[in-house]
Amino acid sequence: MKRIASILCLVLTGIAGCDADRVAKLEKDNVELKARVDQQKAALEYDLQAKCAKDAKEWFRDNYPPDKDTVTLIYIDHYNRKLNTCFIRAAFQFRLFDGSTSWHTTIWNVYENSQYADISENHDFKNKEHPDQVNSCEVQGQKCTNRQQFDQMTNSLLHD
Repeated sequence: MKRIASILCLVLTGIAGCDADRVAKLEKDNVELKARVDQQKAALEYDLQAKCAKDAKEWFRDNYPPDKDTVTLIYIDHYNRKLNTCFIRAAFQFRLFDGSTSWHTTIWNVYENSQYADISENHDFKNKEHPDQVNSCEVQGQKCTNRQQFDQMTNSLLHD
């Protein structure tokens, strides 16, 4: 009886050992597979960012042509992973008839061609008491009163 128990013990130990090797191999395969999936995700995200940059450049060119009163005309693009879309923040400064300047900043969804945010400010450097004045400020239908509020309310669109 002892002999049968010993043989049974050896057989079970051998099986358990084989299973341990098999589990180790599966764990190694799982780590390698996860690494490949992560690599593919990174490549896909890079492709989406590159597509956003290209599409935003074209959108900006088509929607913001400069004119003789334009002082500054710039934009930044951002692919928002969470929302799976492309945003553009366009800003332009132009001269007013009295010599002051006006800044206008908008945020658009490039793929929907829809405006998400807008702020317009006048800057009169001759007026020492009130050099800056917000004319209008709105983010996704909500009113705002200053540049800081505008930036806080739009932060989630341009950073994810």
